[in-house]
Amino acid sequence: KVTEARTAAMNATTINDKIAAENQLSNAMLNLKAVAEAYPDLKAANLYKDVMDGVQKYEENVRMSRMIYNDTATKMNRMVRQLLSLNQIEAGQNMLDISRFDITELINGVVSAQEIELSKKKALVIVKQHDPVFVMGDEYRIEEVLTNYISNAINHLAGKREIVIDTTTKDGNVRVSVSNTGKPIPEEEIDRIWEKFYKVDKARTREYGGHGIGLSIVKAIMDRHHGKCGAYNTDTGVVFWFELPFG
Repeated sequence: KVTEARTAAMNATTINDKIAAENQLSNAMLNLKAVAEAYPDLKAANLYKDVMDGVQKYEENVRMSRMIYNDTATKMNRMVRQLLSLNQIEAGQNMLDISRFDITELINGVVSAQEIELSKKKALVIVKQHDPVFVMGDEYRIEEVLTNYISNAINHLAGKREIVIDTTTKDGNVRVSVSNTGKPIPEEEIDRIWEKFYKVDKARTREYGGHGIGLSIVKAIMDRHHGKCGAYNTDTGVVFWFELPFG
């Protein structure tokens, strides 16, 4: 029974087959264990030990497979959500909810939400503005812009591993900039990074599960706000920015 169950589990191809095979193997192992404990002198005890070695290897493979399934599903779900959001914005299906809000408070909130990823990448975040700065815009959509900028900065960190978020005012507008230390964007590609599915470094983007949609969402949101956004290289990395009317 155990051998049959283990063979079925190893040969299962679909997710449902794998779940059924794993349950069959688990039940067979419980039965064998019960026999081995009740009659320790029988060969069932030795068989149980031998089978357990194989089962442990199989279970490790199962854990790895589940991690891969979960990671793939997470990336696919994120891509679907991003595409739905982008299509809704571009089609003008959702009206902007323009209000006056504190951009400094929003920045701190987005940074806090990214703490786990920032810790994983050993990133140092410097938020230069501490005082309230009020702007006019759709707070929910601007949160999307900030989240995409900061996520992008995290995923392309190098060197000192610093992310600097600054807020400045000029001519009635507030400019928020997110810079990171890392590789520059080739100058001939800067204008194309806002295109849907465009990836500057395809290998790097695959590594963190990006699909080249985030910056397209940023551009669509800022276009709906009739606001500006952009990016430029520095000596140490890249700066992404956007502007909103002062509130």
